[in-house]
Amino acid sequence: MSPPVAGLLPLLTRMTMSRLIAGFLKCYAATWRYRLGGWTTTKRLIEDDEQIVGAMYHGRHLSLWGYISRPQCKTWSIMVSHSKDGNFLSSLLHAMGWDTIRGSSGRGGARALKGGVEALQSGENPRVCLAVDGSRGPIYVPKVGVLSLASQSGAWLVCASACPDRALILRRAWDKTRVPLPWSRITVATSRPIYIPSTIRAEGLKRLLPKLELLMRRQKDVVDRHARRGKWN
Repeated sequence: MSPPVAGLLPLLTRMTMSRLIAGFLKCYAATWRYRLGGWTTTKRLIEDDEQIVGAMYHGRHLSLWGYISRPQCKTWSIMVSHSKDGNFLSSLLHAMGWDTIRGSSGRGGARALKGGVEALQSGENPRVCLAVDGSRGPIYVPKVGVLSLASQSGAWLVCASACPDRALILRRAWDKTRVPLPWSRITVATSRPIYIPSTIRAEGLKRLLPKLELLMRRQKDVVDRHARRGKWN
């Protein structure tokens, strides 16, 4: 077998596996039911094609992706790390109909920030979603990149958290990933849109991080509590 053909095999295998898994995940996620809190404003931003930076936790991504993959949420660009796992995840997300931006706080961060700003300002896909505590943690601790992206792009920052009432929790994973079980009811909360002025310098953005962390932890606690109770109060 010639070297060029041999080099194509891993790519073709990854693409085939991605399509198969994407098809399974779409059917699997179709069994989930959602309870939404604060979604009215976010829905309006999506309908008006406003620029949005969606901030989420790494371990809650499956529950959120299951909802924003629905047609009414339009297309999003997902930020994916530069790693072997990231290569497969990027193929999988493309197979599910999303765009991807490669990079993370640990590797390729500057390139990812530039790509995120370009994606938001191009007008073709003004919605970017990223895990604020990825790609290596610590869990539930945001990095400054999400604030930089919102500030430099002029996009609205919307924080989102989700919790299924029944899930398999990968306790050995650093992010304690929650995999919703079939027919789970998933509670989702989104924040009010937050505007981060472009005039705020790097040090100023870092001083905003504790406020962002507090907001997202409170949001997480709310959805976790309501998921256990099974209803909004």
